[in-house]
Amino acid sequence: MPASGSHLNVDLMPLGQYIGGAFKPGNGAPLQVYSPSSGALLCEFASASVADLEEAVSAATKVWPE
Repeated sequence: MPASGSHLNVDLMPLGQYIGGAFKPGNGAPLQVYSPSSGALLCEFASASVADLEEAVSAATKVWPE
């Protein structure tokens, strides 16, 4: 935990969806995550679309069939 008054330097990097063992860019609306203490933008990434969700469910059912 940083000392009081110090600042964290967080490099912004694109994040994606972890589907079928690989990171893939999301195809949904962009989401931003802000620090509750400073209001600084911590990261930005695309949310999952319906197609992303369907791909994730398909990949998961191959690993854990019913």
